[in-house]
Amino acid sequence: MKTDIVGKWHWEKTIDSEGEDVNEGDECTSKTDYLEFSKNGDYADINHNEECEIDYKTTGKWKISDKILTLTGTIIVAYDKTDIGVEVKYVLKILEVNKDSLVFKVEQRFYDGKEKKHASLVAYFSRIK
Repeated sequence: MKTDIVGKWHWEKTIDSEGEDVNEGDECTSKTDYLEFSKNGDYADINHNEECEIDYKTTGKWKISDKILTLTGTIIVAYDKTDIGVEVKYVLKILEVNKDSLVFKVEQRFYDGKEKKHASLVAYFSRIK
């Protein structure tokens, strides 16, 4: 499974617990957003805005244990022409990985300003060749 995940992936859709696709899609038509896993354990998640500039990027380390993918790193967000870095950690359950597709489940807990909430999302990726 570890070697299957190595490569570059395009985010196709994200389905929430109600069955709705919550993925915003690529905002730039000339550059593809992607998630890339390197053999050495590095990863990068790159997203572009409408002007085809990097809107945010996350870089760090990845590891797999059983079917659990753990990503740790720093997300850099361009905010008002200033890059802001925030440490992140994602723990994802791999549902499928093969030569063409990657599917994982994300459990999110967050506070919406009024109450604590929980969301369960399934993210679908296709390999970029």
